[in-house]
Amino acid sequence: MKSSILIFVCLVLVFSTISLAEELCPGLDKLPAVSGADELKMYEKDFNIDRAMKSVKYLEEDVITIIQEHKGPHSVLQNERFYISYPNSLTFVKGTLLKQEALIAKNVLELEKLKFKNGANNKEDFYKAAKAYNAKKKKFCDFLKTAEYDD
Repeated sequence: MKSSILIFVCLVLVFSTISLAEELCPGLDKLPAVSGADELKMYEKDFNIDRAMKSVKYLEEDVITIIQEHKGPHSVLQNERFYISYPNSLTFVKGTLLKQEALIAKNVLELEKLKFKNGANNKEDFYKAAKAYNAKKKKFCDFLKTAEYDD
């Protein structure tokens, strides 16, 4: 049992490393921006843990500072540090979470595939994992099609 768990953990780590280098939505980066302003387009590589954590830090620290510096909501909403950074930060966090959810589903699918090849599960488990991965990948790719910087 312990060796099975160890193998499972190793496989998850290997697949996680492989998945991070892959594109989930190939070709979307070549499409023009929805708004027509290509300089505002966000790309799949933009949605990563580092950028998401910087966005979380902004949401945790800077937003409070901006609110404290201004007297009233109208003043805050007109502050450039707020009206540009706030929606962009939310987009980075949301996109990264959607991407990670798809990558995890992809790893689960790969594990189910290996288990099926080894006779440790049935086709239904494999198909269920494939369906979940495809749905989560589609959700992220649909998000990516319209992801743009707020300006």
